[in-house]
Amino acid sequence: MPKSECWGGKTYDLSHLEPIRMEVEYEEKKILVKRMVTFLFSCHCYSRSPVENEDVHHDMVVMDGNCQRVFSEERYELSMCLPDLVRDLPNQKIYQTEHRNYLHLPYVDKLGQKFTYLVAIRIKKSGGDILVRIESAYPIDKLEDHRKRNKPMRFKVALSKA
Repeated sequence: MPKSECWGGKTYDLSHLEPIRMEVEYEEKKILVKRMVTFLFSCHCYSRSPVENEDVHHDMVVMDGNCQRVFSEERYELSMCLPDLVRDLPNQKIYQTEHRNYLHLPYVDKLGQKFTYLVAIRIKKSGGDILVRIESAYPIDKLEDHRKRNKPMRFKVALSKA
């Protein structure tokens, strides 16, 4: 991921979304293990899907492979808190769905309005290490149907199941 990009004539620093590596201790098959966990961030942390029939100006396009996305100032601003959230993930609970694991965190914006910041993650083992890809991160309406998720599990339990 580049350290900075330019959208709409303004340069945005992306260095906060550089990979984060940390050692995490957890139980695996009743044995305490320490593994290096690498957290990677996708461009979905600061971009959104185009709305149907949206004419996206070329200087707001974020490429995700062959797919065009749109730079989102809101998602970019919220992404500033992702490194701290990731560093605290070993102490958090996540919700597993049929598609991926979700981490729901309450967040208060600059105006004091409360909403939930949804961070979608995918966990996989890579050799002796674990890769955690932050696939997307965005605010959601509190009225979203939470019944679609299973009971929360500790992040460390999800690591052991990877």
